[in-house]
Amino acid sequence: MNEPETLITSSSGYQKIACFLRKGVIPRVLAIKTQPRLYEECALAFSRLFLCHQFTGNDSCSSCREWREKSHPDLVLSGDPEKVPGIDVCRELHHELMLTPVISNYRVAVIYGVDRISVNAANSMLKFAEETPEKGIIIFLHEKDNILPTLRSRIWPVTVLDREVLAPCRLPQGDPEWLDWVERTTREGTESVQLSLNGWISYALEKKEYNLAGKLEKLRLIADNKKLSNAMLSDLVFLSIKEGISFEHIFGDIW
Repeated sequence: MNEPETLITSSSGYQKIACFLRKGVIPRVLAIKTQPRLYEECALAFSRLFLCHQFTGNDSCSSCREWREKSHPDLVLSGDPEKVPGIDVCRELHHELMLTPVISNYRVAVIYGVDRISVNAANSMLKFAEETPEKGIIIFLHEKDNILPTLRSRIWPVTVLDREVLAPCRLPQGDPEWLDWVERTTREGTESVQLSLNGWISYALEKKEYNLAGKLEKLRLIADNKKLSNAMLSDLVFLSIKEGISFEHIFGDIW
């Protein structure tokens, strides 16, 4: 698994779907809102999850063993992240999804850029979503919140590292900047920490520092859960990012 995919599997959106699957709840039509640069990694990470017999996405089941880099017998990809599928492609995907799974319990069809498709293609997608085969899973990838309302009502929405509102923000450099940040965020509250973390994640993604982005995402999830005081949260961010202290054993308890 590469670094971007590892980052995605640690996100709250991925963990939420994984939790549903372990409980036997199968989302049949999933819409993942994310940055286009992560389309392919999201498609692969979520497909691995759905196609795995145990819904772990990375075990040694017979389905997981059938992966060959980015391909699987029960995975159908619609072109590439840069090309929006037309109505003919949408119809062909429906046909592909009707086929019996080869090795997995389901077949998964991935459609990139569903927020940019034509009206005719969108109507075809609506029929696609309404008549999903019994053994079929549909994954939509999109960046903007402009999916047709009729189609949106039939999907499970998930957000993975969406940072379109906040611009990238450089992390503090050196002790003085970090101490100023801790003092300010402790005073201003949890929301200030969340804003910082959002901007830092965007910055780390732009720099392709995926390990840093993954660590920041875990801290953001802790901040979102609001289980720590402002001072404790600011100190946790400082110690984890500035001092490099590992808090992996803590994350499991307060995430």
